[in-house]
Amino acid sequence: MKIYRILSMLFLAIPHACSGSSAVMKSASSVDQTGAVRIKKEDLFMKVLKTVQGNPDSEYRNRYMRFANTILQESYEVAKRPVMSAGRENKFGAAYPIHPEVLSDIMDLSQGKTVLEVAAASGENGFLLGLTGAEKVYINDIEESEIEKCRARLSLLPTDAQKIFTLVQGDCLEVFKDAQYTGHFDVIYARNIIHFLYGDKREDFIGTMYRLLKPGGCLIITANAIGRMMQLIGQNSRAYVFKTTTYLLRTDGTGRCESLSRDIEVEDNLVDVDPLRYKVVPLVNITKKGPKYENAFSSLESSLQERINDLVSDVYEEGDIGKKGKLTIIKHEAQSISYTHATLYEAFSNTDLVVLKTLLTDHFGHVVNSQGAAHSLTMLFQKPLHSGQEKVAQ
Repeated sequence: MKIYRILSMLFLAIPHACSGSSAVMKSASSVDQTGAVRIKKEDLFMKVLKTVQGNPDSEYRNRYMRFANTILQESYEVAKRPVMSAGRENKFGAAYPIHPEVLSDIMDLSQGKTVLEVAAASGENGFLLGLTGAEKVYINDIEESEIEKCRARLSLLPTDAQKIFTLVQGDCLEVFKDAQYTGHFDVIYARNIIHFLYGDKREDFIGTMYRLLKPGGCLIITANAIGRMMQLIGQNSRAYVFKTTTYLLRTDGTGRCESLSRDIEVEDNLVDVDPLRYKVVPLVNITKKGPKYENAFSSLESSLQERINDLVSDVYEEGDIGKKGKLTIIKHEAQSISYTHATLYEAFSNTDLVVLKTLLTDHFGHVVNSQGAAHSLTMLFQKPLHSGQEKVAQ
Protein backbone atom coordinates (compact mmCIF):
# COMPACT_ATOMS: atom_id res chain seq x y z
CA MET A 1 0.00 0.00 0.00
CA LYS A 2 1.12 3.47 -0.86
CA ILE A 3 2.19 5.70 2.02
CA TYR A 4 0.22 8.92 2.30
CA ARG A 5 2.20 12.10 2.04
CA ILE A 6 0.52 14.15 4.75
CA LEU A 7 0.42 17.71 3.49
CA SER A 8 1.59 20.44 5.80
CA MET A 9 -1.40 22.64 5.03
CA LEU A 10 -3.09 22.77 8.43
CA PHE A 11 -4.26 26.33 9.05
CA LEU A 12 -2.59 27.43 5.83
CA ALA A 13 -3.97 30.81 4.77
CA ILE A 14 -2.98 32.53 1.55
CA PRO A 15 -3.80 36.25 1.48
CA HIS A 16 -5.91 36.07 -1.66
CA ALA A 17 -9.49 37.36 -1.88
CA CYS A 18 -12.27 35.48 -3.65
CA SER A 19 -14.01 36.86 -6.73
CA GLY A 20 -12.16 40.14 -6.49
CA SER A 21 -13.54 40.79 -3.00
CA SER A 22 -11.53 42.74 -0.50
CA ALA A 23 -12.44 40.15 2.13
CA VAL A 24 -9.55 37.81 2.80
CA MET A 25 -10.06 34.31 4.20
CA LYS A 26 -8.31 35.05 7.43
CA SER A 27 -7.73 32.73 10.34
CA ALA A 28 -10.79 32.14 12.51
CA SER A 29 -10.36 34.67 15.32
CA SER A 30 -6.77 33.83 16.24
CA VAL A 31 -4.94 30.53 16.32
CA ASP A 32 -1.92 29.87 18.48
CA GLN A 33 -0.01 26.84 19.67
CA THR A 34 -2.64 26.00 22.27
CA GLY A 35 -5.57 25.97 19.85
CA ALA A 36 -8.10 28.19 18.16
CA VAL A 37 -10.01 30.92 19.97
CA ARG A 38 -13.65 30.03 19.54
CA ILE A 39 -16.23 32.16 17.79
CA LYS A 40 -19.10 32.58 20.22
CA LYS A 41 -22.78 32.59 19.37
CA GLU A 42 -22.84 36.26 20.33
CA ASP A 43 -20.09 37.02 17.79
CA LEU A 44 -22.21 35.65 14.95
CA PHE A 45 -25.27 37.46 16.28
CA MET A 46 -23.35 40.74 16.19
CA LYS A 47 -22.46 40.17 12.53
CA VAL A 48 -26.19 39.92 11.80
CA LEU A 49 -26.92 43.04 13.86
CA LYS A 50 -24.26 45.01 12.02
CA THR A 51 -25.94 44.15 8.72
CA VAL A 52 -29.44 45.29 9.69
CA GLN A 53 -28.88 48.04 12.25
CA GLY A 54 -29.04 50.80 9.62
CA ASN A 55 -32.57 49.87 8.58
CA PRO A 56 -34.97 52.57 9.91
CA ASP A 57 -37.91 50.13 10.20
CA SER A 58 -37.85 48.83 13.78
CA GLU A 59 -40.36 46.04 13.06
CA TYR A 60 -38.18 44.88 10.17
CA ARG A 61 -35.10 44.87 12.41
CA ASN A 62 -36.89 42.97 15.17
CA ARG A 63 -38.18 40.23 12.86
CA TYR A 64 -34.75 39.97 11.21
CA MET A 65 -32.96 39.58 14.53
CA ARG A 66 -35.52 37.19 16.01
CA PHE A 67 -35.07 34.98 12.96
CA ALA A 68 -31.28 35.04 13.33
CA ASN A 69 -31.52 34.27 17.03
CA THR A 70 -33.75 31.26 16.35
CA ILE A 71 -31.34 29.89 13.73
CA LEU A 72 -28.38 30.27 16.09
CA GLN A 73 -30.20 28.67 19.01
CA GLU A 74 -31.04 25.66 16.84
CA SER A 75 -27.64 25.21 15.20
CA TYR A 76 -24.83 26.42 17.51
CA GLU A 77 -23.18 23.58 19.45
CA VAL A 78 -26.24 21.34 19.16
CA ALA A 79 -26.42 17.58 18.78
CA LYS A 80 -26.60 16.19 15.27
CA ARG A 81 -29.99 15.07 13.97
CA PRO A 82 -30.83 12.48 11.29
CA VAL A 83 -31.88 13.67 7.84
CA MET A 84 -34.60 11.19 6.98
CA SER A 85 -35.43 10.10 3.46
CA ALA A 86 -39.22 9.84 3.39
CA GLY A 87 -40.53 6.50 2.22
CA ARG A 88 -37.09 4.94 1.79
CA GLU A 89 -34.87 2.83 4.02
CA ASN A 90 -31.83 5.05 3.58
CA LYS A 91 -31.47 8.50 4.98
CA PHE A 92 -29.08 11.14 3.84
CA GLY A 93 -26.63 11.27 6.72
CA ALA A 94 -27.20 13.77 9.50
CA ALA A 95 -27.46 17.50 10.01
CA TYR A 96 -24.65 18.79 12.21
CA PRO A 97 -24.15 22.02 14.14
CA ILE A 98 -22.74 24.99 12.27
CA HIS A 99 -18.95 25.42 12.20
CA PRO A 100 -18.68 28.87 13.82
CA GLU A 101 -15.10 29.76 12.89
CA VAL A 102 -15.45 28.46 9.34
CA LEU A 103 -18.84 30.12 8.89
CA SER A 104 -17.57 33.44 10.22
CA ASP A 105 -14.89 33.47 7.54
CA ILE A 106 -17.39 32.53 4.82
CA MET A 107 -19.60 35.40 5.97
CA ASP A 108 -16.71 37.77 5.26
CA LEU A 109 -16.16 36.21 1.83
CA SER A 110 -19.83 36.43 0.92
CA GLN A 111 -20.38 40.17 1.33
CA GLY A 112 -22.38 41.36 -1.70
CA LYS A 113 -21.86 37.99 -3.41
CA THR A 114 -24.01 35.25 -4.92
CA VAL A 115 -23.77 32.14 -2.73
CA LEU A 116 -24.85 28.51 -3.09
CA GLU A 117 -25.07 25.98 -0.29
CA VAL A 118 -25.59 22.39 -1.45
CA ALA A 119 -26.71 19.54 0.82
CA ALA A 120 -27.89 22.33 3.11
CA ALA A 121 -30.44 20.31 5.14
CA SER A 122 -32.73 22.94 6.71
CA GLY A 123 -30.51 25.80 5.59
CA GLU A 124 -28.95 27.22 8.75
CA ASN A 125 -25.64 28.13 7.09
CA GLY A 126 -27.27 29.62 4.01
CA PHE A 127 -29.70 31.70 6.06
CA LEU A 128 -26.92 33.10 8.24
CA LEU A 129 -24.85 33.97 5.16
CA GLY A 130 -27.81 35.85 3.71
CA LEU A 131 -28.48 37.65 6.97
CA THR A 132 -24.89 38.89 7.18
CA GLY A 133 -24.47 40.52 3.80
CA ALA A 134 -24.61 38.06 0.89
CA GLU A 135 -26.56 39.58 -1.97
CA LYS A 136 -28.23 36.34 -3.07
CA VAL A 137 -28.23 32.88 -1.46
CA TYR A 138 -29.39 29.63 -3.06
CA ILE A 139 -30.18 26.89 -0.54
CA ASN A 140 -30.27 23.36 -1.96
CA ASP A 141 -31.05 19.95 -0.51
CA ILE A 142 -32.09 16.66 -2.04
CA GLU A 143 -34.79 16.03 0.55
CA GLU A 144 -38.17 17.70 0.08
CA SER A 145 -38.85 17.61 3.83
CA GLU A 146 -35.71 19.66 4.52
CA ILE A 147 -36.62 22.28 1.90
CA GLU A 148 -40.11 22.47 3.42
CA LYS A 149 -38.47 23.31 6.75
CA CYS A 150 -36.52 26.05 4.96
CA ARG A 151 -39.71 27.37 3.39
CA ALA A 152 -41.48 27.49 6.76
CA ARG A 153 -38.53 29.36 8.26
CA LEU A 154 -38.35 31.77 5.35
CA SER A 155 -41.93 32.91 5.92
CA LEU A 156 -40.87 34.33 9.30
CA LEU A 157 -38.55 36.89 7.71
CA PRO A 158 -39.66 40.33 6.47
CA THR A 159 -40.79 40.17 2.83
CA ASP A 160 -37.83 42.15 1.51
CA ALA A 161 -35.36 39.90 3.35
CA GLN A 162 -37.06 36.79 1.93
CA LYS A 163 -36.02 37.95 -1.55
CA ILE A 164 -32.38 37.24 -0.68
CA PHE A 165 -33.05 33.50 -0.68
CA THR A 166 -33.91 30.95 -3.37
CA LEU A 167 -34.78 27.40 -2.30
CA VAL A 168 -33.86 24.59 -4.70
CA GLN A 169 -34.98 21.03 -3.95
CA GLY A 170 -33.30 18.10 -5.70
CA ASP A 171 -30.01 16.41 -6.50
CA CYS A 172 -27.41 19.15 -6.94
CA LEU A 173 -25.96 17.24 -9.91
CA GLU A 174 -29.30 17.53 -11.71
CA VAL A 175 -31.04 20.76 -10.70
CA PHE A 176 -28.16 23.08 -11.70
CA LYS A 177 -27.61 21.66 -15.21
CA ASP A 178 -29.15 24.70 -16.89
CA ALA A 179 -26.59 26.93 -18.60
CA GLN A 180 -27.77 29.92 -16.59
CA TYR A 181 -25.99 28.48 -13.55
CA THR A 182 -22.60 28.05 -15.24
CA GLY A 183 -20.15 30.46 -13.61
CA HIS A 184 -23.02 31.91 -11.57
CA PHE A 185 -21.75 31.62 -7.99
CA ASP A 186 -19.04 33.57 -6.17
CA VAL A 187 -19.07 31.22 -3.16
CA ILE A 188 -20.19 27.58 -2.92
CA TYR A 189 -20.41 25.84 0.45
CA ALA A 190 -20.67 22.05 0.18
CA ARG A 191 -20.75 20.59 3.66
CA ASN A 192 -21.08 16.91 4.48
CA ILE A 193 -21.78 15.58 1.00
CA ILE A 194 -18.52 14.52 -0.66
CA HIS A 195 -17.97 11.64 1.79
CA PHE A 196 -21.16 10.05 0.45
CA LEU A 197 -19.81 10.04 -3.10
CA TYR A 198 -17.29 7.74 -4.72
CA GLY A 199 -15.94 7.02 -8.19
CA ASP A 200 -17.84 8.57 -11.11
CA LYS A 201 -20.39 10.15 -8.78
CA ARG A 202 -17.66 12.05 -6.95
CA GLU A 203 -16.05 13.13 -10.21
CA ASP A 204 -19.44 14.40 -11.44
CA PHE A 205 -19.85 16.34 -8.22
CA ILE A 206 -16.41 17.97 -8.43
CA GLY A 207 -16.96 18.83 -12.10
CA THR A 208 -20.37 20.34 -11.34
CA MET A 209 -19.08 22.50 -8.50
CA TYR A 210 -16.23 23.69 -10.73
CA ARG A 211 -18.63 24.59 -13.55
CA LEU A 212 -20.99 26.52 -11.26
CA LEU A 213 -18.17 28.57 -9.73
CA LYS A 214 -17.21 31.95 -11.18
CA PRO A 215 -13.56 32.49 -12.12
CA GLY A 216 -11.96 33.75 -8.91
CA GLY A 217 -14.75 32.20 -6.86
CA CYS A 218 -14.33 30.09 -3.72
CA LEU A 219 -15.46 26.52 -3.08
CA ILE A 220 -15.59 25.38 0.54
CA ILE A 221 -15.71 21.59 1.00
CA THR A 222 -16.30 19.92 4.36
CA ALA A 223 -15.88 16.15 4.71
CA ASN A 224 -15.63 13.52 7.41
CA ALA A 225 -12.09 13.54 8.82
CA ILE A 226 -10.40 10.28 9.64
CA GLY A 227 -9.17 11.75 12.92
CA ARG A 228 -9.12 9.09 15.60
CA MET A 229 -9.84 6.38 13.04
CA MET A 230 -6.25 6.73 11.84
CA GLN A 231 -5.19 4.39 14.62
CA LEU A 232 -7.33 1.67 13.04
CA ILE A 233 -5.83 1.88 9.57
CA GLY A 234 -2.29 3.02 10.28
CA GLN A 235 -0.38 5.75 8.53
CA ASN A 236 0.51 3.44 5.62
CA SER A 237 -2.99 2.44 4.57
CA ARG A 238 -5.07 3.95 1.78
CA ALA A 239 -8.30 2.58 3.24
CA TYR A 240 -10.60 5.33 4.32
CA VAL A 241 -14.07 3.79 4.05
CA PHE A 242 -15.60 2.75 7.36
CA LYS A 243 -18.61 0.70 8.33
CA THR A 244 -19.82 1.64 11.79
CA THR A 245 -22.41 -0.28 13.79
CA THR A 246 -23.63 1.23 17.05
CA TYR A 247 -26.11 -0.27 19.49
CA LEU A 248 -28.10 2.24 21.53
CA LEU A 249 -30.74 2.06 24.24
CA ARG A 250 -33.27 4.82 23.66
CA THR A 251 -36.03 5.97 26.01
CA ASP A 252 -38.81 6.95 23.62
CA GLY A 253 -40.42 10.26 24.46
CA THR A 254 -37.58 11.54 26.63
CA GLY A 255 -34.68 11.67 24.19
CA ARG A 256 -32.42 9.80 26.59
CA CYS A 257 -29.99 7.50 24.83
CA GLU A 258 -27.42 5.11 26.29
CA SER A 259 -24.58 3.82 24.10
CA LEU A 260 -24.15 0.07 24.43
CA SER A 261 -21.38 -0.74 21.98
CA ARG A 262 -19.73 0.53 18.81
CA ASP A 263 -17.96 -1.55 16.18
CA ILE A 264 -15.88 0.01 13.40
CA GLU A 265 -14.89 -2.00 10.35
CA VAL A 266 -12.37 -0.86 7.74
CA GLU A 267 -13.38 -1.53 4.13
CA ASP A 268 -10.41 -1.98 1.80
CA ASN A 269 -12.35 -3.06 -1.29
CA LEU A 270 -14.21 -0.03 -2.63
CA VAL A 271 -15.83 -1.78 -5.60
CA ASP A 272 -19.03 -2.78 -3.83
CA VAL A 273 -19.15 0.09 -1.36
CA ASP A 274 -22.29 2.20 -1.16
CA PRO A 275 -21.31 5.22 0.95
CA LEU A 276 -24.97 6.18 1.27
CA ARG A 277 -25.81 3.41 3.69
CA TYR A 278 -27.02 5.09 6.79
CA LYS A 279 -29.96 3.60 8.63
CA VAL A 280 -31.48 3.00 12.04
CA VAL A 281 -33.17 -0.30 12.80
CA PRO A 282 -35.35 -0.70 15.94
CA LEU A 283 -34.19 -4.04 17.25
CA VAL A 284 -35.98 -4.83 20.50
CA ASN A 285 -38.71 -3.12 22.45
CA ILE A 286 -38.42 -3.36 26.24
CA THR A 287 -41.56 -2.80 28.34
CA LYS A 288 -42.32 -2.91 32.06
CA LYS A 289 -42.63 -6.69 31.70
CA GLY A 290 -38.96 -6.91 30.75
CA PRO A 291 -37.10 -7.56 27.48
CA LYS A 292 -38.94 -9.25 24.66
CA TYR A 293 -36.39 -11.77 23.44
CA GLU A 294 -37.17 -11.61 19.75
CA ASN A 295 -35.02 -13.34 17.15
CA ALA A 296 -33.08 -10.13 16.49
CA PHE A 297 -32.12 -9.82 20.13
CA SER A 298 -31.17 -13.49 20.41
CA SER A 299 -28.89 -13.13 17.42
CA LEU A 300 -26.73 -10.54 19.19
CA GLU A 301 -23.42 -11.54 20.72
CA SER A 302 -23.91 -12.90 24.21
CA SER A 303 -21.71 -10.20 25.73
CA LEU A 304 -23.90 -7.51 24.16
CA GLN A 305 -27.07 -9.22 25.39
CA GLU A 306 -25.59 -9.20 28.90
CA ARG A 307 -24.66 -5.53 28.57
CA ILE A 308 -28.21 -4.65 27.53
CA ASN A 309 -29.78 -6.62 30.35
CA ASP A 310 -27.40 -5.21 32.96
CA LEU A 311 -28.05 -1.66 31.78
CA VAL A 312 -31.80 -2.12 31.90
CA SER A 313 -31.76 -3.68 35.37
CA ASP A 314 -29.22 -1.22 36.81
CA VAL A 315 -30.61 2.02 35.43
CA TYR A 316 -34.35 1.47 35.15
CA GLU A 317 -36.58 0.18 37.93
CA GLU A 318 -39.51 -1.83 36.64
CA GLY A 319 -41.94 0.87 37.74
CA ASP A 320 -39.89 3.61 36.06
CA ILE A 321 -40.02 1.85 32.72
CA GLY A 322 -43.79 2.00 32.79
CA LYS A 323 -43.71 5.72 33.61
CA LYS A 324 -41.08 6.65 31.05
CA GLY A 325 -42.63 4.67 28.22
CA LYS A 326 -41.13 2.24 25.76
CA LEU A 327 -37.41 1.48 25.71
CA THR A 328 -35.94 0.50 22.37
CA ILE A 329 -32.66 -1.16 21.45
CA ILE A 330 -31.46 0.54 18.27
CA LYS A 331 -29.03 -0.88 15.75
CA HIS A 332 -27.50 2.09 13.93
CA GLU A 333 -25.51 1.35 10.77
CA ALA A 334 -23.45 3.91 8.89
CA GLN A 335 -21.03 3.70 6.03
CA SER A 336 -19.07 6.64 4.70
CA ILE A 337 -15.73 7.79 3.38
CA SER A 338 -13.40 9.72 5.66
CA TYR A 339 -10.60 11.94 4.42
CA THR A 340 -7.13 13.05 5.37
CA HIS A 341 -5.66 16.32 4.10
CA ALA A 342 -3.85 14.31 1.43
CA THR A 343 -6.83 12.33 0.13
CA LEU A 344 -9.20 15.32 -0.01
CA TYR A 345 -6.55 17.31 -1.87
CA GLU A 346 -6.02 14.33 -4.17
CA ALA A 347 -9.73 14.18 -4.98
CA PHE A 348 -9.46 17.63 -6.62
CA SER A 349 -6.08 17.08 -8.25
CA ASN A 350 -7.53 16.95 -11.78
CA THR A 351 -8.79 20.53 -11.50
CA ASP A 352 -6.81 23.75 -11.35
CA LEU A 353 -8.46 24.79 -8.08
CA VAL A 354 -5.98 26.26 -5.63
CA VAL A 355 -6.08 25.36 -1.92
CA LEU A 356 -6.18 28.53 0.17
CA LYS A 357 -6.87 27.09 3.59
CA THR A 358 -7.46 23.85 5.48
CA LEU A 359 -9.16 23.53 8.87
CA LEU A 360 -10.02 20.70 11.24
CA THR A 361 -13.16 20.94 13.37
CA ASP A 362 -14.46 18.93 16.30
CA HIS A 363 -17.85 17.32 16.95
CA PHE A 364 -19.40 20.68 17.90
CA GLY A 365 -17.99 22.43 14.85
CA HIS A 366 -15.11 24.36 16.44
CA VAL A 367 -11.63 24.55 14.95
CA VAL A 368 -9.02 22.25 16.53
CA ASN A 369 -5.31 21.73 15.96
CA SER A 370 -5.21 17.99 16.66
CA GLN A 371 -6.02 15.55 13.88
CA GLY A 372 -6.91 13.00 16.54
CA ALA A 373 -9.70 15.26 17.85
CA ALA A 374 -11.05 16.12 14.41
CA HIS A 375 -14.54 15.21 13.32
CA SER A 376 -14.55 17.18 10.05
CA LEU A 377 -12.02 18.51 7.57
CA THR A 378 -12.69 21.74 5.63
CA MET A 379 -10.75 22.88 2.56
CA LEU A 380 -11.16 26.27 0.91
CA PHE A 381 -10.42 26.21 -2.82
CA GLN A 382 -10.25 29.10 -5.26
CA LYS A 383 -10.87 28.94 -8.99
CA PRO A 384 -8.22 30.90 -10.91
CA LEU A 385 -9.44 33.96 -12.80
CA HIS A 386 -8.26 32.39 -16.05
CA SER A 387 -8.72 28.65 -15.81
CA GLY A 388 -9.52 25.49 -17.71
CA GLN A 389 -11.72 22.64 -16.54
CA GLU A 390 -8.85 20.30 -15.80
CA LYS A 391 -5.09 20.34 -15.58
CA VAL A 392 -3.18 19.12 -18.59
CA ALA A 393 -2.10 15.55 -17.88
CA GLN A 394 1.56 15.39 -16.96
